[in-house]
Amino acid sequence: MSGHHCIEIKPVKLHASQNEIKAAIQPTTVLSGATDTEIEIAALKSKLGWKHPVGLFGYSKDSTYKDLWIYFDLQDHSSPLNEVANRTFYMYGLDGAQYAKFIPLISTQEMYDTIVFFRDCKDSPRTIAMKRDSVRMFGSFAMNPPTAAGGMNMNGFYMGTGFRSLDQVKKDAEVCDACGKSQALLSEKLKKCQGCKVTFYCSKNCQKKAWKAHKKVCANLCK
Repeated sequence: MSGHHCIEIKPVKLHASQNEIKAAIQPTTVLSGATDTEIEIAALKSKLGWKHPVGLFGYSKDSTYKDLWIYFDLQDHSSPLNEVANRTFYMYGLDGAQYAKFIPLISTQEMYDTIVFFRDCKDSPRTIAMKRDSVRMFGSFAMNPPTAAGGMNMNGFYMGTGFRSLDQVKKDAEVCDACGKSQALLSEKLKKCQGCKVTFYCSKNCQKKAWKAHKKVCANLCK
């Protein structure tokens, strides 16, 4: 699966078909050779005629860290509304025309999967980003209770997009016993094993894959 430094997302409707969305995702060389943000912004202005390029962080579908850097033209009020990009990348604020930049590379299929995941998830992209931010912070302070410093207090985490209680973060940090994905990375709620009611799985397929190893553990937990 080949990757790209920069991908353009053409304007497309929110509930466009698979083919329409894939056609809107196009690799571009507009930022080729750029080495920092100032050069990239200058390239967007000179090559695309953007008036006020602004960048913000975002997440790809399965990332626990912000791994996308999305540019948009804050003063673009004439282009067709990019509904699917506005939905997908509305994590920290978004408007206008969009470019997504991945370090080091992202494939068009990975971008498609990211768009569909955030578009169709029950939680908003903003909420998903807040969950991933808070789970990462929680992991950093797993050995020490949060204090009133650094965006934390004794009850939870203050993020740029809102507040997450410790109970919420602990649930977000729960992981599938088979694939290891946390609740913060999933679109559906983790399900407990109906035997031990301790172990979590994200799908029936994961539960089947893990059953051979979990069978004895489950029996011991049920005693």
